[in-house]
Amino acid sequence: MRKTLSAITFSILLAPSLVLAYPFGGQIGQIIFCYNNAIYTAVGPPRGGPFIWTPSTKTYQFGPPTHTGQWLLGLAAPPYYCLVSREPIIVWSGILMTMVGSSGPAAPGRPGGGPITIPPNPFPNPNPNPNPNPNPNQSIGHVVVSEVYYQADSAHGSDKDHEWIELYNGAATTADLSHWSVKSAQTSQTLPNGTTLAPASYMVLAGADIRSIWTIPSGAKFLLFPSAFPGFAAAGDHVYLENNSGVRIDAVSYGSDTGAFSPSVSQVTLGHAIIRKTLSTDTDSSSDWTDTSAPTPGR
Repeated sequence: MRKTLSAITFSILLAPSLVLAYPFGGQIGQIIFCYNNAIYTAVGPPRGGPFIWTPSTKTYQFGPPTHTGQWLLGLAAPPYYCLVSREPIIVWSGILMTMVGSSGPAAPGRPGGGPITIPPNPFPNPNPNPNPNPNPNQSIGHVVVSEVYYQADSAHGSDKDHEWIELYNGAATTADLSHWSVKSAQTSQTLPNGTTLAPASYMVLAGADIRSIWTIPSGAKFLLFPSAFPGFAAAGDHVYLENNSGVRIDAVSYGSDTGAFSPSVSQVTLGHAIIRKTLSTDTDSSSDWTDTSAPTPGR
């Protein structure tokens, strides 16, 4: 589940007829894809499908959002979660919404987890987006370094052997990674012949079998290298991902190392990792990255 910071922002809804029909509503200002294990856990039992759900009321809202400017109606208290896909985990979260009170009925529940029929929106978007249908499956388009754990804490091995690197295939086809290289300032390892990575899938590379420490999904690939790998320097280092021709496909650097870009990604504290904010864009800059206190190898 993973892995970005997600937000659906809403403007205040003032239409009286709308307020009478539904407790709350709002107009979408932005849609960003979310892969976030914490949100998936908060949602509770896996419930696929295009429905917004509040843990407090167990009721559902219209969904899924498809474009900015669209109106979403219904429901009681936030936070709102929309579990769109389980493999890979895709969650849209409505985390900021101006609330408008009403005596109208709540959105329908979903007894037994079965399908429900959502009526068409009687209040269509008053200002249609000229590009109303962004691809909900848009991705980064190639294999990338998606997460780097270089500050192992006492709960996760505490030494260099327990550092790891995560790769993600953002392409639409399976990637052949045979003889690709993954490099830090001190080490370089070549992926074995026949190594492949399916679309929207993850691979974790480490110098120790960290699967006894971290919960890595069975669908994620895991490659074990010598214990010196990746051998990160806490003050600053980099990860270079190169194909079998030596062409650099992706890179990230942090701290004092500006080998990938300058400024580099800020250093993080023990137990934290650096992680891509989203898997749909790659600007080859530190703005693609953020600090996470809850690393998620393989998801």
